[in-house]
Amino acid sequence: MTKEQLILANQREILQTQADLLKIQEQLRQSYEEITLTLKEMQRSQDRLVASQECVRVLLEIKNRRFFAA
Repeated sequence: MTKEQLILANQREILQTQADLLKIQEQLRQSYEEITLTLKEMQRSQDRLVASQECVRVLLEIKNRRFFAA
């Protein structure tokens, strides 16, 4: 290969590597978005669970008051 051919081959390889890196960057961005959404869903689920636990606690408290009042 001539020097020019080597340079062109290297440039093609660099361009291909850059394209591969852009694909990886996009995959990482999508993964980050999916993780962020999952974490938000988990937080909402945890908030609902805490609210449910508080409801159960209040209902048990009411039940115990009635039991001891009787």
